[in-house]
Amino acid sequence: MNRWLLTLWRVLWGTQPETSDGYGQSLFDDVRSAARFRALAKQPLIWLSPTDYPGDVYADFPALERFGDRCFAYKRSEDEEWLIIDRCWHGWPDPPEFALLAFDSGKKIVTGYDFSDWPTAWIKPPETLNPPPSLTPAPQP
Repeated sequence: MNRWLLTLWRVLWGTQPETSDGYGQSLFDDVRSAARFRALAKQPLIWLSPTDYPGDVYADFPALERFGDRCFAYKRSEDEEWLIIDRCWHGWPDPPEFALLAFDSGKKIVTGYDFSDWPTAWIKPPETLNPPPSLTPAPQP
């Protein structure tokens, strides 16, 4: 019984050792991230292209490889840097298309949340609104 309670405690509160990127993914982390995402999804946010990031986004945030395929959008808040990643393979049984990752000043993940539908209050980076002709499907005759 004690072993079961200890395991439950670790799952709920994330008392197991954290990973090197600071995100242990306990149930508490998941609930906190979901609440934060819901609050952010209601705010009008203008996302920037990852090319607007001052530096190499993949070198500065190696945890991106753990969560997805490519960086889709970038935004800096007062004390955090937010990145949206998107995945080439998404939908059941794969994870949702997008994930929000928030990093503190020490490059540790403080929020990580997967989502499928882009919030209506958010504005996508400019180049994703008008894809280049090579990515636009050919008209059907």
